[in-house]
Amino acid sequence: MSSESESDGDTEGAELCGQSESLTRRLRNILRDYSDGLAIPKELIQNADDAGATEVTLIYDSRANLQWRETVMGRRMAGCQGPCLWAHNDAQFTDDDFKNLLSLGGATKEAQAAKVGKFGLGFNAVYNLTDVPAVLSGCQLQLLDPHGEKRGRGFLEEIYRKYRKCDTGLRLNFSKEAGRRMLAKYPHQFAPYTGVMGCGPDLGAEPYPGTLIRLPLRTQEQAGESQICQRAYSEQEMRDLLDKTAQQARHLLLFTQ
Repeated sequence: MSSESESDGDTEGAELCGQSESLTRRLRNILRDYSDGLAIPKELIQNADDAGATEVTLIYDSRANLQWRETVMGRRMAGCQGPCLWAHNDAQFTDDDFKNLLSLGGATKEAQAAKVGKFGLGFNAVYNLTDVPAVLSGCQLQLLDPHGEKRGRGFLEEIYRKYRKCDTGLRLNFSKEAGRRMLAKYPHQFAPYTGVMGCGPDLGAEPYPGTLIRLPLRTQEQAGESQICQRAYSEQEMRDLLDKTAQQARHLLLFTQ
């Protein structure tokens, strides 16, 4: 009888493999169902309604923020400091909400019959606009980064290389020492939040009393490299989208009932 274990023996003809699909490809396929521009505000309003919010605010921010592109967390983050869409509501994310955000199937919504969202898939409509959405609520900020770029020497690239099983985003808890260190080490990363919907210069000073979603608009350069969506929204297109949202507001609110 051989003393060699099966795992140490000859593995020729036995290969670890199985069904899989890259996150960027999955998101690209999801966007086929959410290609209409109005899907973006509609799903943001729907998610706010699901969370119990009574107010929703959408703001187009045209600032380039060229002065805030040095101390950011990763190579690609500098290109995400410019124009964006802000979506604010007055409800705080729960732990389940954060979990649902990370689950493309939205499993935590399945048992909640009062919630009419498409089991969490709808939030992904935001990838029509951006490659890197971020959600601030309470003491936490969730950065979603489906491309998980590992080239470069930035903080994100380094941790993505180190933790390959979780290389598509980062959640910071500003009530913890590690989260506060990130605020101090990468001030430009968080500078665009200052003055927006009640955010002070120190995001970690106190829990944010609501939810603030930042959707940095995909640039032309990013669109050329994106594995999710190759569209870059112009300022005029964003203004047209918000005008159309205002015109359709009554119908969008009926959608949440």
